[in-house]
Amino acid sequence: MVGAALPLLLTLSAAALAQDDEAAIETVTGGLSVPRAALPSGLPGSQAPDTVNHAARLDALAGPLNVAPALLHESWRGVELLYLRRYKDGKAHFDAMTTRWPLSGVGPAGNALLYQGMMMENFDFKWESQYNTHSSQAVQTLQAALKSPGAEPWERFLLGMMMGVESIHKMRKTDYFPALSRGLEAMEHLSVAQRLAPSFADAHLGDGLYLYWRSVVTLSHKALPSFGDARPEGIQKMQTVEREGVFLSPGATLGLAFTWIEERDTSRALEACQKNHRRYPDNVINNLVASRVHLSRRELTQSLKMLDEVLEDAPDNERAHYYYATVYLRMGRLDDAERALDKYLSFNLAPDQRAQALYRKGDVALRREHFSAARGHYEQSASLGYKPAAEKLNRLASLEQAAATR
Repeated sequence: MVGAALPLLLTLSAAALAQDDEAAIETVTGGLSVPRAALPSGLPGSQAPDTVNHAARLDALAGPLNVAPALLHESWRGVELLYLRRYKDGKAHFDAMTTRWPLSGVGPAGNALLYQGMMMENFDFKWESQYNTHSSQAVQTLQAALKSPGAEPWERFLLGMMMGVESIHKMRKTDYFPALSRGLEAMEHLSVAQRLAPSFADAHLGDGLYLYWRSVVTLSHKALPSFGDARPEGIQKMQTVEREGVFLSPGATLGLAFTWIEERDTSRALEACQKNHRRYPDNVINNLVASRVHLSRRELTQSLKMLDEVLEDAPDNERAHYYYATVYLRMGRLDDAERALDKYLSFNLAPDQRAQALYRKGDVALRREHFSAARGHYEQSASLGYKPAAEKLNRLASLEQAAATR
């Protein structure tokens, strides 16, 4: 469940869009993280999860987690509805769980993740109010439940999950210090869950995500305290959950996809996306990521195919139109790129997203050598605080002079 929220780590770095490496668009640091070479070779690989005995594995966890098997089975069903992108069914399912197990916290926690999933599909905050309501309800319910003896490993896991998701939510809004604080809270809860229920592999995903992304962010931002480079340990924990997790194996796979994107290992990133696609072909978030990976690998036809799948499954998806534009721009289909950007700009976008689209409009005009139009788009983008646009404006005069002397 924490892993399913990893796309919220995408801060859409300004520096990234000034580069030709499209994969950098989806990194936290825009390519400013420590080099991939800093990772040791020979990290253990991942294997496909064992889904045949899934019900038996859920039953086996009931004892260590000290909860009713029915609660675990219904929790899994709700999580799978999110992976399947059946949000309406997921909402009804978690509402029913709130009624049946009002003191468990599972219902509001699931709904908080549902609204995060809906925001992830467009990388926006349009459902933030609903997310905040359910997240607060889940945390309050779980904190109250901990005061009574019972299912502490499960309750700690859920609290760690909620703190982890909130950490990622804060990080995406570039609130790094609050994000690290929430991450530490998540680690504390999850470490207790791990100690009380060592056989519960899922509890290690939040730990793995935190170790990896804390390293990435703090190593690439001098204003933040240094915790060293724990990326290899974080990756190993994610891979363990991918192999052995009962609830979070697909989330761990998606988490690893973003990890490999950050590390510029597009082969592993694509493998992770394809693994999830085989299990959940309609998952918009995974398919958007797959499209970006294909683009970074110059596999333009495959990138467009994944975007076509996104709009088949979610015709009202907005972000896909921006990604169509970046693919078309790479293909030299400038009219198509401009139409896609105009479509994207017709939506009620957050300022950073509007700035990105205006920047790309400038790129289209620049490719046509319409320098005045390009300048206008870059100026609008720069006025929204988009640093690559300001950098491009500084270069525009020399680019125009070079074109004039050809």
